[in-house]
Amino acid sequence: MASPSIGLEKPIPEVGGSMFKAYETNTKHRRAWCIRLPTAFAGIKLDEPRIGGFQTVVQANDYQTAWCMAMMQDQWEILTFTVKEISIFPANPL
Repeated sequence: MASPSIGLEKPIPEVGGSMFKAYETNTKHRRAWCIRLPTAFAGIKLDEPRIGGFQTVVQANDYQTAWCMAMMQDQWEILTFTVKEISIFPANPL
């Protein structure tokens, strides 16, 4: 199953506001979302062959909010397998 495309169609509010309040969702329940990034996305060249990508898990109502929250994370897990594209998916499918 392909990951949903990452399109942040909704505007991000001014600096003084919370960007998470700007996203309206159809669900009232938060869930864990896993975000995986290839090493090239980190903006550095890694010569370590055992580093295949990065992953973090965040709690959010939808994939768009999960993406925004992940971009503010400062702790990412190093993956030992190759990640070829950005992926966002529920960590625990229903």
